[in-house]
Amino acid sequence: MSRFYSNFEKQIDTKGRVSVPASFRAAVQEAGGERDGDRIFCFPSLIDTAVECYAKPQYDALLESVLGVIESPDAREQLELAIIARTFELAFDGDGRVTFPEKLLKAAGIEKAVALIGRGDRFQLWSPDAWAEAERKALEAAAGLRHLLMRGGRPAPAIPALKPEGAP
Repeated sequence: MSRFYSNFEKQIDTKGRVSVPASFRAAVQEAGGERDGDRIFCFPSLIDTAVECYAKPQYDALLESVLGVIESPDAREQLELAIIARTFELAFDGDGRVTFPEKLLKAAGIEKAVALIGRGDRFQLWSPDAWAEAERKALEAAAGLRHLLMRGGRPAPAIPALKPEGAP
């Protein structure tokens, strides 16, 4: 399965286009295949001041999750309105650029430059300033969570301190 890694900062050109990094385009192409590999599905994030961008198969999986909410018709309706109704289907041009609608960019406070942030199954668009602050907070929080990466989320055993040669 293709994944979105790393982060990039790009300028928005005078026609409102953004050059999507080659690695992100390749992930979209791999996920979507010949039929859907030139399109992304984007909507304002529900939790971040950002725009969520999915390749077709990952977006379809998200839709299945939304449509599968049967315990609460109200919750399903709210998720449909918040995600499906606000989604834009966008295509890459021949030069790997996407014209993001102004409505999407405004939702994330993006003006002249955009940070494209890999999130594994998707990528996000952030304003560079908002991304810098979010990254700072994430790094600060992650330092206290690094133990979760060891041994499947279990704390790693303590490593005894090495003693210099000849020390008692």
